[in-house]
Amino acid sequence: MEIDAKEIDSIKTVGSLNDQEVKLIRLKGGFHIAVGRQNKKDKNSKPISAGSHPGIVLHQIEKEFGKEFERSMAKSEIEDIGNITSLSFLVPKEYESKGYDLFSIQKNGMTEIVITKQNFDVANFSYYSNTEKLIKAECKDKDMANSFANWVAMAIKQHGKRD
Repeated sequence: MEIDAKEIDSIKTVGSLNDQEVKLIRLKGGFHIAVGRQNKKDKNSKPISAGSHPGIVLHQIEKEFGKEFERSMAKSEIEDIGNITSLSFLVPKEYESKGYDLFSIQKNGMTEIVITKQNFDVANFSYYSNTEKLIKAECKDKDMANSFANWVAMAIKQHGKRD
């Protein structure tokens, strides 16, 4: 994978993996790519995760590498990303095999439900955490709108059980 320097918006260190830096590259279109060395013997960094939201990218790295990955972000940077929860178990198997995933991002009294396909956002739903009042609904795949609405309803119910 080659990325032209003109496509890069920013690069920042977000942690370490096997005692080597992990960098998060934000492209001008808003896509994020984390690069690092998966093994101590690797000479070059390689993409280890990618997605449309930095919190989801970090969540995926933590899920895949566990304690081998250590975040090195300041507390304020972590708060800016929000608290990420995977809700993949709510995605029906037939859609999971097609690359769909579901995440909840809680930040500043708001909850955002993000649906991705192959790590790209296909739908976002935001609501106030304390009232569950929907304030934003964006769906890029209109054919899936009804399915996504059902997934979001299940996700909101799931949050109600934990609060």
